[in-house]
Amino acid sequence: MHHNQLSILSVQFIAHQRDLHALPRPVVATLIKRTLAPLLITQPCHPLPPLRNAKA
Repeated sequence: MHHNQLSILSVQFIAHQRDLHALPRPVVATLIKRTLAPLLITQPCHPLPPLRNAKA
């Protein structure tokens, strides 16, 4: 694969990751449960806000 194609794929992958991290956590959990493909979940670049209904 050509280097430029790899760069484009990398940018697209990062964009998809950012979209995934922007989703509410219950939506992400539902997507993970419904998919048959293994997912590589990485830590977001910015901290996620705490869950609203989480007990301290």
